[in-house]
Amino acid sequence: MNGLWRREARLFLRAPGVAALLLVLLALCGLGAWNGAQRLEADRSRVAAAQSEDQAAFARKRAMLVELEAGRMQEGQFGSARKAHQAVLSAGRALAPPDAELGVLSAAEARPAPDLLKVSFLTRHRDQQPTLDDPSNRLDGPFDLSFVATWLAPLFLLFLTYDVLARDREQGSAALLASQGVSLARIVVARLGVRYLAVFAIVGGVALAAALFTEKGRPSAPALLAWLGGLALMLGVWCALSAAINARARNSAAAALALLSIWIASALLAPAVISVVVSAVAPPPDRLSGVLAMREIESDLNRRRAEVTAAYYAAKPQNRPVRQGDEYEHYFVTEMTPRTLAFDARFAPVAARMDAARVRQAEALRWASPASPSLALKLLTEDLAGGAPERRVRFLADVDAWQARWRAHFEPKLASMRPLTLADYDDKPDFMPRPEAAGARWGRIAGLLAALSIPFLLALAWAWRALRSAGPL
Repeated sequence: MNGLWRREARLFLRAPGVAALLLVLLALCGLGAWNGAQRLEADRSRVAAAQSEDQAAFARKRAMLVELEAGRMQEGQFGSARKAHQAVLSAGRALAPPDAELGVLSAAEARPAPDLLKVSFLTRHRDQQPTLDDPSNRLDGPFDLSFVATWLAPLFLLFLTYDVLARDREQGSAALLASQGVSLARIVVARLGVRYLAVFAIVGGVALAAALFTEKGRPSAPALLAWLGGLALMLGVWCALSAAINARARNSAAAALALLSIWIASALLAPAVISVVVSAVAPPPDRLSGVLAMREIESDLNRRRAEVTAAYYAAKPQNRPVRQGDEYEHYFVTEMTPRTLAFDARFAPVAARMDAARVRQAEALRWASPASPSLALKLLTEDLAGGAPERRVRFLADVDAWQARWRAHFEPKLASMRPLTLADYDDKPDFMPRPEAAGARWGRIAGLLAALSIPFLLALAWAWRALRSAGPL
């Protein structure tokens, strides 16, 4: 058996054009990995720069307050570190979720989970990072490893395997092949295995190297194994289909046409149909309704601003202003602050419904993904690269929890116009994002691996039955 595999490997590598084809696949994988690494490095640099500037800005305000309290500086009308409405009301903190395990696999610019939010005392419900609301719209994207593995690698594999037995029949050498003491089924399996390993080694090897490079040699082993397992199952589907088609095809042209038709139906038609059905069953969040709801709430609160202010100070009399501020202070302290808190209380359920719609549609896509191995691998890759809507929900929940602490810390001083102290700066709450719960996260990953296993097992069963009765004619 080992001799058969070695012989087939030599014949495969010596075949005209094979080395060039494999080099092209390697170059495409390298380009995709480079694009993913560039995007990942740019995102990390942007987050690090924003967080560094945020820390420096508060350090400057604290140093200014020290100078003010020591009498070495005169307080100006604007930009005072002592007045909360000037120092913290609109001072956005740079908040970022935990890094995804395999962000290098994707170079997408529009992602469901934002990689950076600027959040202050004011409402966060602004579209700081516009994204595609419909997850089914993300079935293609920029040229990255996700694109190569999902759409191009199966085509390379089909080109290498469409004639593993059909060409022998076409050339009249199948009978001679069957007379060598080794069954045609074993020969076909060896030929397919060699080609499968070549494609898997190139795509998987580049992904492993990219993960090692971008994660400084410490990539997540479970995430890598999950993705490599998904890639192995997806490529295995097409190898099994090639075996089944070759067991019946009379010539290589017929085999190639049959396999290409299956690929078009599975990789192009099925995702399009799934997208339409899923959008009908689990509609994406309606951005227009969200914008209209936001404007309606803002208009209503603006019309009733005096009532909103009165209601706020009636509910929190301890926060009543201790002095009469100027017109500027009156607006930002006694009007904008109560309206901001009232807006969030009314708009939060709308935002939660929109996030829930994103999650429902992503779940529906996962349930439908067994119909398309390419779609299943795409969803698996997006999840491991940090693009799952559930990751967005967890991150925004952490942002809201932090903002509640931030407001509780500064609200008494802000609403009452009391001066800030060094303790206010030193004790301000820090943002500590939490990773997703392991059970929920790996439950999704296991579900997508199961979605890939279904077509693989079906194709394998078809190939086994076809190869059992495969003959030279």
